[in-house]
This record gives sequence, structure tokens and C-alpha cells, in this order.
Amino acid sequence: MAAFEPAYRGLLRAGELKQRVSQAYKRLEACDLCAWECGIDRRAGKLGVCRSGVRARVCSYGAHMGEEDPLRGWRGSGDVPPDW
Repeated sequence: MAAFEPAYRGLLRAGELKQRVSQAYKRLEACDLCAWECGIDRRAGKLGVCRSGVRARVCSYGAHMGEEDPLRGWRGSGDVPPDW
């Protein structure tokens, strides 16, 4: 049995992780990361409708079992509310 390896380790070896980080930062310049899609430049220190800056803060997380079966699977769909 092979030892568990997190997926990001393979991405790092392949050079893909660096590319994904670059793409994520580019999206912050015209933010479309939350449902508001406000287009604000979070990298310039501006706050959009969601009030999140460059580094989002998470106040809690947990399994969300209230969705339909195809969406939540058997361990929940996940719930990550922002830290406002």
C-alpha cells in the first residue's frame, strides 16, 4: 500500500502549483472569487461587497449536511463562512 501524499505535493513537483498561485492572484485583481463577482482589485487593498481583502479569514468550517444527496455526498458539502 502506497503512503498517502497530498495532491499539492504532486502539483509542486510538476510546476503546476506555481502556475495556479499566479492564476489565483490574477483573479484577485478583478475579483470574481465569491458569488458577488464585484470585480474589485483586492491586491490593491480594496474591499468588495464581501468585505474580504487579499487574505480571506475563515471563522469556522464544517460539514453541511443540508444539501441534496448528489451535492453533499456522504460527508457533507462543506460550509466555510467568512470572518466578518
